[in-house]
Amino acid sequence: MTKNIFITPFNDKSIALYHKLKIDGVSIAGFMDSDEHYWGKAYDGTFIFQRFYSYDSRVYVTEGFYSDQIVSELISKGYSIDQISLISGDIDDNYIYTLIVYSDIKKICSKIKYNTLFRRLNKRKILFKHGITSSTADELYGLMSREKWEDKNTHDNIICMKELVLPITTKCSLRCEKCAAGMQYISEPMDVDFNTVLDDFNRMIELIDWTDRLSIIGGEPFLNRNLDIILQNINLNPLSKKKIGYVQIITNGTIVPSDDICKAIADTGTLVFISNYGRLSRSLDQLCNKLCAYGITYAVSDKSMWSDCEQLNDNCIVQDTKTRLFRRHEDCCERCHEVFRGKFYLCGLLKTMSLIGITPYNKDNYVDIYDIKAKSNIAEYISCNNPLPTACSWCNGCSTDKWKKTELEAAVQINHPLSFVKER
Repeated sequence: MTKNIFITPFNDKSIALYHKLKIDGVSIAGFMDSDEHYWGKAYDGTFIFQRFYSYDSRVYVTEGFYSDQIVSELISKGYSIDQISLISGDIDDNYIYTLIVYSDIKKICSKIKYNTLFRRLNKRKILFKHGITSSTADELYGLMSREKWEDKNTHDNIICMKELVLPITTKCSLRCEKCAAGMQYISEPMDVDFNTVLDDFNRMIELIDWTDRLSIIGGEPFLNRNLDIILQNINLNPLSKKKIGYVQIITNGTIVPSDDICKAIADTGTLVFISNYGRLSRSLDQLCNKLCAYGITYAVSDKSMWSDCEQLNDNCIVQDTKTRLFRRHEDCCERCHEVFRGKFYLCGLLKTMSLIGITPYNKDNYVDIYDIKAKSNIAEYISCNNPLPTACSWCNGCSTDKWKKTELEAAVQINHPLSFVKER
């Protein structure tokens, strides 16, 4: 008979599982994690250990990005597959999330990891407040039809997103032919006034119920010298910690930010995601060294290939409603909801079409976030039951299939903005 039960890794799902098992009368011997900073510390009186082999133990592995690697590591340490249980999904019990010992998490984790855990756990509390379980959460992200909801009216005005994108400049240190943000069409790039950025952010954070991440982008966001002010004020908004999983800056490794900006990144626990384009990312080493000096968490992703996020076409006819509804389900990933100068867009290319002056550009292509009905308008706008906006007729789209299977050389540079048909 198994004597010892361990849970790994130490994260939000494992903490929820721990409390569920305790309620069920299961005694937990400890947590296991690869992070040496956790070892020897205790959550709710239960210690966290380095992963080790115990012949009479069972290990619960909570499903996540690294769960397969963790299972392989456990097997290499001597565990049989029968001693390992992979736990998938979220714990759908609101009471469990009232038992979380946040004071212990704060003692165990660094500031950044604590904020991440706190926000992930808080996300579950927010969803449960609206009666939303993990089985219905995907519909809220606009990934599935609302018709599948058990109680459609309960969720009609709930706005949950995988990502909310906040562009702060159209200036960029590169000019990529296949830029997913549409910067290759901008002839007169400029920074967005930081007051406008903050007004838009504060309004959006009132309107939404949750976003897994807030992505600050450009262009190249480190070109905006007011980035420190923007980060500080985002962090000061009390709704940020309640409604945002984490904040990240996406950069191309060409610009080393100022000391003021680095300090703001560190103080606010913002993450930095660096796309490495080889020789084009000319300041990568200096950037990483400076981020390390400030204790900033960052990740470098080598980008030799891109998925082919197709660009504007020369069509001059608006596709009919049936076609745009079909494309809503089959031909558009809709990964990057953006707020820009008072308007909410399904994606960056819709914003770019507005900036470069493609006409006609109808009101169905965006939502005015300052409208009195903005919340319900956004909920309707992102619903998969509605056709794509009319301006999507002039974009080739990027289906999930294309995203996964179509590759091209990353960051191919051009010498001048791409041309486009303005009058449609």
